[in-house]
Amino acid sequence: MTQPDLPTDDRHPWERQPAEGHRAFEAFVLYRDMEPGERSQRKVAEALGKSGALVSRWSSTHRWVDRAASWDVEQDRKWRADMSRRRRRATERHLGIAQVAQQKITQRLLDIDPKKLTVAEATRLLEVAVRIERDALGEPTRHEVSGPGGDPLQVQLAEFTSMDSQRRRLVIAEMVSAVRRRVEAASGVSDDDDDRPGG
Repeated sequence: MTQPDLPTDDRHPWERQPAEGHRAFEAFVLYRDMEPGERSQRKVAEALGKSGALVSRWSSTHRWVDRAASWDVEQDRKWRADMSRRRRRATERHLGIAQVAQQKITQRLLDIDPKKLTVAEATRLLEVAVRIERDALGEPTRHEVSGPGGDPLQVQLAEFTSMDSQRRRLVIAEMVSAVRRRVEAASGVSDDDDDRPGG
């Protein structure tokens, strides 16, 4: 919306002007405060019980159309500024919620006992950890997850199913330990400070 070209004055165009009488300004305010597409001199004349000719003269003399357009520009500016503040507050609020959630989830991850995880749970945990790490590094997330030998994870899982229970527990413990190290690194926890069993 373009600001109309109005004479320079100390006051805003939508305020009472130096040569504008009280009744003329009252009429302008009625006109100004109507919805932009519904403004009408006839409606103002009816509302105030004045003649159409008088209202038309006031409108012409005191440049109602230009001043009302300036009012619209100002209302739009205020609305955009208010929406910008609301968006900023919402973003700050959402970031705060996300940070609290991350802290709680990180603590929960650090408390996980790898011996109690099923194969499916350990695998899912690893997949999520890898995806989060890739997101944080700005790397593509749709890569095939491979095992230590570079084989696809499906092959590693096939081998996993043929292992005895003791070997499975060791593999799961290694996977959880790797995930825990990544979580600790991301949260600033030092390995030297970790005195948890199996840590």
